[in-house]
Amino acid sequence: MNNVEASIEIFRDNKKLQAINVMVPIWARNGDNGKVYISIPFFGLETFGHSSEDCDVAIEEAIKCFCLLVEQKGLGLEDELSFLGWEKVSENAKSQNSIFNVEPKTTALKSLMQTGQQKAVAISL
Repeated sequence: MNNVEASIEIFRDNKKLQAINVMVPIWARNGDNGKVYISIPFFGLETFGHSSEDCDVAIEEAIKCFCLLVEQKGLGLEDELSFLGWEKVSENAKSQNSIFNVEPKTTALKSLMQTGQQKAVAISL
């Protein structure tokens, strides 16, 4: 099994969300209809695509929409991540950047994370 992690680096300027770098495990399955269904559980998201390129775009758009939505309608990205079980591991108050990780605390969660495919996404907002 491979070592899969979940982390997000958040970049802000004047408290406004500018960009994120995300590394998360994803799970994909082929549907009977030819679509590829993708689960991004550490964000509580699901999406789909028709090809691997389409799936890459769908993953990026789903995470981007999540971030924009929680910034506009929720408590803000950092608070929403904390609610979903992410833990802040570092913060640079001067540059307003922070990093969150999901630390697998149980054997079941460790095993679950190791079965996912690791996906890196860099998004400018």
